[in-house]
Amino acid sequence: AVRHEALRDDDGGAGPGMPPGVDVPARHAADLPLLRIAFGAFGLLPRQEPAGDDGRGDGGEEVLTKSQIGKMLLLLLEHRSFRLRADSPPASSAGGLERKHSSPFIEPRIDSSVRSEQGVEQVDGVSSPDASERLATLVDASYASLLGLLPPDADVSSGGGDGTGAHRVPLGVLVDHVIAESRGAAGSGADAIDLAGFVRWHLHLSPSSPSSGASMPVSETRLGPYLLDLRLIASVLLGVRPASPPAERVLVDEIRRRHRYRYPRARDGCVQPRGPQGTVWNVMGAEWWRTWEHFTEAAGGDGGAGASGGYAMGKIDNNMLLSEEGILSLKRGLRWHTDFVLVEPLAWS
Repeated sequence: AVRHEALRDDDGGAGPGMPPGVDVPARHAADLPLLRIAFGAFGLLPRQEPAGDDGRGDGGEEVLTKSQIGKMLLLLLEHRSFRLRADSPPASSAGGLERKHSSPFIEPRIDSSVRSEQGVEQVDGVSSPDASERLATLVDASYASLLGLLPPDADVSSGGGDGTGAHRVPLGVLVDHVIAESRGAAGSGADAIDLAGFVRWHLHLSPSSPSSGASMPVSETRLGPYLLDLRLIASVLLGVRPASPPAERVLVDEIRRRHRYRYPRARDGCVQPRGPQGTVWNVMGAEWWRTWEHFTEAAGGDGGAGASGGYAMGKIDNNMLLSEEGILSLKRGLRWHTDFVLVEPLAWS
Protein backbone atom coordinates (compact mmCIF):
# COMPACT_ATOMS: atom_id res chain seq x y z
CA ALA A 1 0.00 0.00 0.00
CA VAL A 2 2.90 2.38 0.72
CA ARG A 3 4.36 1.79 -2.74
CA HIS A 4 1.03 2.11 -4.54
CA GLU A 5 0.67 5.02 -6.90
CA ALA A 6 -3.00 5.69 -7.48
CA LEU A 7 -4.29 5.12 -11.01
CA ARG A 8 -6.19 7.98 -12.58
CA ASP A 9 -7.98 8.43 -15.87
CA ASP A 10 -6.36 10.55 -18.57
CA ASP A 11 -8.73 13.35 -17.58
CA GLY A 12 -7.53 13.19 -13.96
CA GLY A 13 -10.75 11.65 -12.73
CA ALA A 14 -11.26 8.86 -10.26
CA GLY A 15 -9.58 5.61 -11.07
CA PRO A 16 -10.73 2.09 -10.17
CA GLY A 17 -9.38 2.39 -6.63
CA MET A 18 -11.64 5.29 -5.67
CA PRO A 19 -14.51 4.58 -3.26
CA PRO A 20 -17.87 5.07 -5.00
CA GLY A 21 -19.39 8.47 -4.39
CA VAL A 22 -16.11 10.17 -3.41
CA ASP A 23 -14.18 12.56 -5.64
CA VAL A 24 -10.71 12.28 -4.07
CA PRO A 25 -8.33 15.14 -5.00
CA ALA A 26 -5.37 13.92 -7.05
CA ARG A 27 -2.82 14.99 -4.44
CA HIS A 28 -4.45 12.66 -1.89
CA ALA A 29 -5.12 9.70 -4.18
CA ALA A 30 -1.92 7.90 -3.17
CA ASP A 31 -3.28 7.62 0.38
CA LEU A 32 -6.24 5.48 -0.66
CA PRO A 33 -4.57 2.06 -0.24
CA LEU A 34 -3.41 2.98 3.26
CA LEU A 35 -6.86 4.37 4.07
CA ARG A 36 -8.44 1.07 3.02
CA ILE A 37 -6.07 -0.79 5.36
CA ALA A 38 -6.76 1.66 8.20
CA PHE A 39 -10.53 1.32 7.69
CA GLY A 40 -10.23 -2.47 7.80
CA ALA A 41 -8.02 -2.34 10.89
CA PHE A 42 -10.43 -0.08 12.78
CA GLY A 43 -13.21 -2.43 11.70
CA LEU A 44 -11.51 -5.18 13.74
CA LEU A 45 -12.03 -3.22 16.95
CA PRO A 46 -14.65 -4.85 19.21
CA ARG A 47 -18.19 -3.58 18.69
CA GLN A 48 -20.25 -2.76 21.77
CA GLU A 49 -23.59 -2.25 20.06
CA PRO A 50 -26.61 -4.42 20.94
CA ALA A 51 -26.63 -8.05 19.83
CA GLY A 52 -27.59 -8.55 16.21
CA ASP A 53 -25.47 -5.68 14.88
CA ASP A 54 -23.11 -7.40 12.45
CA GLY A 55 -21.15 -4.27 11.52
CA ARG A 56 -22.61 -3.98 8.01
CA GLY A 57 -24.65 -1.26 6.38
CA ASP A 58 -28.03 -1.52 4.71
CA GLY A 59 -26.36 -2.56 1.46
CA GLY A 60 -24.17 -5.19 3.12
CA GLU A 61 -21.04 -3.02 3.00
CA GLU A 62 -18.63 -2.95 5.92
CA VAL A 63 -19.09 -0.02 8.29
CA LEU A 64 -17.61 1.38 11.47
CA THR A 65 -20.14 1.54 14.29
CA LYS A 66 -20.32 4.29 16.91
CA SER A 67 -18.35 2.29 19.48
CA GLN A 68 -15.65 1.51 16.90
CA ILE A 69 -15.45 5.15 15.82
CA GLY A 70 -15.10 6.14 19.48
CA LYS A 71 -12.26 3.69 20.06
CA MET A 72 -10.62 4.81 16.79
CA LEU A 73 -10.63 8.43 17.99
CA LEU A 74 -9.12 7.42 21.34
CA LEU A 75 -6.35 5.53 19.52
CA LEU A 76 -5.63 8.54 17.30
CA LEU A 77 -5.54 10.78 20.37
CA GLU A 78 -3.15 8.38 22.10
CA HIS A 79 -0.92 8.41 19.03
CA ARG A 80 -0.88 12.21 19.00
CA SER A 81 -0.04 12.28 22.71
CA PHE A 82 2.79 9.77 22.14
CA ARG A 83 4.25 11.86 19.33
CA LEU A 84 4.27 14.98 21.51
CA ARG A 85 6.11 13.11 24.27
CA ALA A 86 8.52 11.28 21.96
CA ASP A 87 9.49 14.40 20.02
CA SER A 88 9.93 16.67 23.05
CA PRO A 89 13.45 17.39 24.35
CA PRO A 90 14.51 14.92 27.07
CA ALA A 91 15.01 16.18 30.62
CA SER A 92 18.81 16.08 30.20
CA SER A 93 18.54 18.44 27.22
CA ALA A 94 16.15 20.87 28.89
CA GLY A 95 18.14 21.76 31.95
CA GLY A 96 16.63 18.91 33.97
CA LEU A 97 13.07 20.08 33.34
CA GLU A 98 10.91 17.49 31.64
CA ARG A 99 7.97 18.82 29.66
CA LYS A 100 4.66 17.61 31.06
CA HIS A 101 1.88 16.32 28.83
CA SER A 102 -1.60 15.74 30.16
CA SER A 103 -3.60 12.66 29.26
CA PRO A 104 -5.62 13.18 26.07
CA PHE A 105 -8.75 11.72 27.69
CA ILE A 106 -10.27 10.47 30.96
CA GLU A 107 -12.31 7.28 30.79
CA PRO A 108 -15.32 6.90 33.10
CA ARG A 109 -14.83 5.00 36.34
CA ILE A 110 -16.49 1.59 36.42
CA ASP A 111 -17.47 -0.35 39.52
CA SER A 112 -15.84 -3.70 38.68
CA SER A 113 -17.80 -5.66 41.29
CA VAL A 114 -21.16 -4.43 40.02
CA ARG A 115 -20.24 -4.89 36.36
CA SER A 116 -18.90 -8.41 37.07
CA GLU A 117 -22.20 -9.42 38.63
CA GLN A 118 -23.97 -8.14 35.52
CA GLY A 119 -21.88 -10.44 33.35
CA VAL A 120 -19.88 -7.66 31.68
CA GLU A 121 -16.73 -8.77 29.89
CA GLN A 122 -13.51 -8.28 31.86
CA VAL A 123 -9.97 -8.19 30.50
CA ASP A 124 -7.24 -8.98 33.05
CA GLY A 125 -9.73 -8.27 35.82
CA VAL A 126 -10.69 -4.86 34.42
CA SER A 127 -14.25 -4.26 33.27
CA SER A 128 -14.72 -3.15 29.70
CA PRO A 129 -17.05 -0.13 29.40
CA ASP A 130 -20.17 -0.53 27.29
CA ALA A 131 -20.92 1.75 24.35
CA SER A 132 -22.68 4.47 26.36
CA GLU A 133 -19.94 4.55 28.98
CA ARG A 134 -17.23 4.68 26.33
CA LEU A 135 -18.91 7.64 24.65
CA ALA A 136 -18.98 9.43 28.03
CA THR A 137 -15.16 9.53 28.03
CA LEU A 138 -13.95 13.11 28.45
CA VAL A 139 -11.45 14.20 25.78
CA ASP A 140 -8.97 17.03 26.17
CA ALA A 141 -10.24 19.70 23.78
CA SER A 142 -6.69 20.83 22.88
CA TYR A 143 -5.76 17.34 21.63
CA ALA A 144 -9.05 17.05 19.76
CA SER A 145 -8.42 20.41 18.13
CA LEU A 146 -4.94 19.34 16.97
CA LEU A 147 -6.54 16.52 14.97
CA GLY A 148 -9.43 18.63 13.69
CA LEU A 149 -11.99 16.60 15.66
CA LEU A 150 -13.84 19.44 17.41
CA PRO A 151 -17.23 20.50 16.05
CA PRO A 152 -17.43 24.26 15.41
CA ASP A 153 -20.13 24.62 18.08
CA ALA A 154 -18.54 22.34 20.70
CA ASP A 155 -18.96 23.54 24.30
CA VAL A 156 -15.51 23.39 25.88
CA SER A 157 -16.05 26.13 28.45
CA SER A 158 -15.80 23.84 31.47
CA GLY A 159 -12.95 21.70 32.76
CA GLY A 160 -13.04 17.97 33.29
CA GLY A 161 -12.89 18.10 37.08
CA ASP A 162 -9.51 16.34 37.13
CA GLY A 163 -7.59 19.20 38.67
CA THR A 164 -5.65 20.04 35.52
CA GLY A 165 -7.92 22.84 34.34
CA ALA A 166 -8.02 21.29 30.87
CA HIS A 167 -11.15 21.90 28.84
CA ARG A 168 -12.79 18.62 27.90
CA VAL A 169 -15.57 17.44 25.64
CA PRO A 170 -17.48 14.12 25.71
CA LEU A 171 -16.26 11.54 23.22
CA GLY A 172 -19.83 11.05 22.03
CA VAL A 173 -19.89 14.62 20.72
CA LEU A 174 -16.77 13.93 18.62
CA VAL A 175 -18.22 10.65 17.32
CA ASP A 176 -21.44 12.36 16.24
CA HIS A 177 -19.36 15.01 14.46
CA VAL A 178 -17.39 12.33 12.58
CA ILE A 179 -20.63 10.72 11.38
CA ALA A 180 -22.15 14.07 10.42
CA GLU A 181 -19.07 15.08 8.40
CA SER A 182 -18.86 11.70 6.70
CA ARG A 183 -22.47 11.76 5.54
CA GLY A 184 -23.30 15.45 5.24
CA ALA A 185 -27.00 16.28 5.53
CA ALA A 186 -27.74 12.56 5.52
CA GLY A 187 -25.82 12.13 8.78
CA SER A 188 -28.77 12.99 11.00
CA GLY A 189 -29.71 9.90 12.99
CA ALA A 190 -26.97 7.75 11.42
CA ASP A 191 -24.93 5.50 13.68
CA ALA A 192 -22.16 4.20 11.38
CA ILE A 193 -19.90 5.20 8.47
CA ASP A 194 -18.76 3.24 5.41
CA LEU A 195 -15.43 3.48 3.56
CA ALA A 196 -16.58 6.38 1.39
CA GLY A 197 -17.67 8.32 4.47
CA PHE A 198 -14.39 7.44 6.20
CA VAL A 199 -12.43 8.95 3.29
CA ARG A 200 -14.65 12.05 3.20
CA TRP A 201 -14.14 12.60 6.92
CA HIS A 202 -10.37 12.11 6.62
CA LEU A 203 -10.08 14.70 3.85
CA HIS A 204 -12.59 17.19 5.31
CA LEU A 205 -14.75 16.62 2.24
CA SER A 206 -18.51 17.05 2.20
CA PRO A 207 -21.09 15.88 -0.36
CA SER A 208 -22.07 19.51 -0.95
CA SER A 209 -18.46 20.64 -1.44
CA PRO A 210 -16.47 17.66 -2.77
CA SER A 211 -13.40 19.77 -3.60
CA SER A 212 -13.10 21.39 -0.16
CA GLY A 213 -10.05 19.29 0.70
CA ALA A 214 -8.26 19.66 -2.64
CA SER A 215 -5.74 22.23 -1.38
CA MET A 216 -5.32 20.77 2.12
CA PRO A 217 -1.78 19.61 3.01
CA VAL A 218 -1.54 15.90 3.73
CA SER A 219 -0.28 16.67 7.24
CA GLU A 220 -3.57 18.44 8.07
CA THR A 221 -5.86 15.56 7.11
CA ARG A 222 -7.44 13.73 10.06
CA LEU A 223 -5.32 10.57 9.73
CA GLY A 224 -2.32 12.46 8.33
CA PRO A 225 0.01 11.98 11.36
CA TYR A 226 -0.96 8.30 11.61
CA LEU A 227 -0.41 7.61 7.90
CA LEU A 228 2.90 9.50 8.03
CA ASP A 229 4.17 7.23 10.79
CA LEU A 230 3.07 4.16 8.80
CA ARG A 231 5.12 5.41 5.84
CA LEU A 232 8.13 6.13 8.07
CA ILE A 233 7.95 2.64 9.60
CA ALA A 234 7.73 1.10 6.13
CA SER A 235 10.66 3.09 4.71
CA VAL A 236 13.04 3.35 7.68
CA LEU A 237 12.49 -0.01 9.39
CA LEU A 238 11.32 -2.23 6.53
CA GLY A 239 13.24 -0.67 3.63
CA VAL A 240 10.19 0.04 1.45
CA ARG A 241 11.16 2.73 -1.04
CA PRO A 242 8.74 5.71 -1.12
CA ALA A 243 6.39 5.76 -4.09
CA SER A 244 7.71 9.05 -5.51
CA PRO A 245 10.56 11.56 -5.03
CA PRO A 246 8.24 14.12 -3.37
CA ALA A 247 7.07 11.44 -0.93
CA GLU A 248 10.70 10.68 -0.11
CA ARG A 249 11.34 14.37 0.53
CA VAL A 250 8.42 14.54 2.96
CA LEU A 251 9.76 11.60 4.98
CA VAL A 252 13.32 12.93 5.16
CA ASP A 253 12.14 16.43 6.08
CA GLU A 254 9.89 15.00 8.80
CA ILE A 255 12.74 12.95 10.30
CA ARG A 256 15.01 16.01 10.35
CA ARG A 257 12.25 18.17 11.85
CA ARG A 258 11.64 15.68 14.64
CA HIS A 259 15.35 15.44 15.43
CA ARG A 260 15.72 19.22 15.63
CA TYR A 261 12.69 19.41 17.91
CA ARG A 262 13.95 16.55 20.09
CA TYR A 263 17.50 17.94 20.26
CA PRO A 264 17.41 21.74 19.80
CA ARG A 265 20.62 23.37 18.61
CA ALA A 266 23.15 24.72 21.09
CA ARG A 267 22.03 28.32 20.63
CA ASP A 268 18.63 27.28 22.00
CA GLY A 269 20.19 26.08 25.26
CA CYS A 270 20.33 22.37 24.45
CA VAL A 271 23.28 20.48 25.94
CA GLN A 272 22.98 17.66 23.36
CA PRO A 273 22.30 19.45 20.05
CA ARG A 274 23.43 16.44 18.01
CA GLY A 275 21.72 13.76 20.05
CA PRO A 276 22.92 11.55 22.91
CA GLN A 277 26.57 10.64 23.17
CA GLY A 278 27.36 7.93 20.65
CA THR A 279 24.89 9.10 18.01
CA VAL A 280 26.36 8.32 14.58
CA TRP A 281 25.82 10.93 11.85
CA ASN A 282 26.34 10.18 8.17
CA VAL A 283 28.61 12.21 5.90
CA MET A 284 27.30 12.99 2.44
CA GLY A 285 28.72 15.03 -0.41
CA ALA A 286 27.10 18.47 -0.48
CA GLU A 287 26.80 18.42 -4.28
CA TRP A 288 24.86 15.14 -4.25
CA TRP A 289 22.63 16.44 -1.42
CA ARG A 290 21.79 19.65 -3.29
CA THR A 291 20.97 17.61 -6.40
CA TRP A 292 18.68 15.39 -4.34
CA GLU A 293 16.90 18.42 -2.84
CA HIS A 294 16.26 19.82 -6.33
CA PHE A 295 15.19 16.40 -7.62
CA THR A 296 12.62 15.86 -4.86
CA GLU A 297 11.02 19.30 -5.05
CA ALA A 298 7.45 19.29 -6.31
CA ALA A 299 4.54 21.71 -6.43
CA GLY A 300 2.71 21.53 -3.14
CA GLY A 301 5.56 19.69 -1.42
CA ASP A 302 3.23 17.39 0.53
CA GLY A 303 4.24 14.00 -0.77
CA GLY A 304 1.57 13.54 -3.41
CA ALA A 305 2.33 11.51 -6.49
CA GLY A 306 4.42 13.95 -8.49
CA ALA A 307 6.39 13.55 -11.70
CA SER A 308 10.10 14.29 -11.91
CA GLY A 309 10.56 14.32 -15.66
CA GLY A 310 11.48 10.63 -15.76
CA TYR A 311 14.91 11.42 -14.29
CA ALA A 312 16.23 8.96 -11.71
CA MET A 313 18.77 9.87 -9.04
CA GLY A 314 21.92 7.80 -9.00
CA LYS A 315 23.40 6.20 -5.92
CA ILE A 316 24.92 8.38 -3.21
CA ASP A 317 28.39 9.33 -4.42
CA ASN A 318 30.99 10.41 -1.85
CA ASN A 319 34.03 9.81 -4.03
CA MET A 320 34.80 13.53 -4.20
CA LEU A 321 35.28 13.53 -0.41
CA LEU A 322 37.87 10.74 -0.39
CA SER A 323 41.60 11.20 -0.50
CA GLU A 324 43.42 9.77 -3.50
CA GLU A 325 45.80 8.08 -1.07
CA GLY A 326 43.19 5.64 0.24
CA ILE A 327 39.47 4.94 -0.08
CA LEU A 328 38.89 5.10 3.70
CA SER A 329 40.49 8.49 4.32
CA LEU A 330 38.93 11.91 3.74
CA LYS A 331 40.53 14.79 1.89
CA ARG A 332 42.09 17.50 4.00
CA GLY A 333 40.42 20.91 4.26
CA LEU A 334 36.85 19.75 3.64
CA ARG A 335 34.27 22.33 4.71
CA TRP A 336 30.91 21.58 6.27
CA HIS A 337 27.94 22.69 4.10
CA THR A 338 30.30 23.58 1.24
CA ASP A 339 31.85 20.15 0.60
CA PHE A 340 29.77 17.85 2.78
CA VAL A 341 26.63 17.72 4.92
CA LEU A 342 25.79 15.65 8.00
CA VAL A 343 22.60 13.60 7.78
CA GLU A 344 20.56 12.28 10.73
CA PRO A 345 20.80 8.48 11.19
CA LEU A 346 17.12 7.79 10.45
CA ALA A 347 17.18 10.10 7.44
CA TRP A 348 20.06 8.07 6.03
CA SER A 349 18.04 4.88 6.54
